[in-house]
Amino acid sequence: MNKSIIKILGLILSVLILVGAGVFIKWQVDKNQIVPEAAKVVPATGLITIAQLQENKTNNSCWVTVKKKVYNLTKYVDKHPGGKELFNGCGKEIDSLFPAHPGGRFDSEKNLNLILPYYIGELQS
Repeated sequence: MNKSIIKILGLILSVLILVGAGVFIKWQVDKNQIVPEAAKVVPATGLITIAQLQENKTNNSCWVTVKKKVYNLTKYVDKHPGGKELFNGCGKEIDSLFPAHPGGRFDSEKNLNLILPYYIGELQS
């Protein structure tokens, strides 16, 4: 083989290795990436299972249930008087937290009206 063919083959091999490495790295990043809130779909029925509720228990996606109603409070954290303390209830039914809520009973009409804009559905029985 002449030297120019060897150089071309070497260049092609180098490009293939770099592309393969890039694809592998992107696959690893995508595999471990948190699903953005906008990508999470609430079923058209408006019924949310316990499993779906429990999947949304992080500061990137915080769903809670109050009296069988499901709220996506992810964007409410900045408005919550207790701040990030709200994350303790993510992915849960929080009815039992009402008596301990420092702002008074959380399930008061006033407090429930604060989260009404974040309502996304009903907890499936």
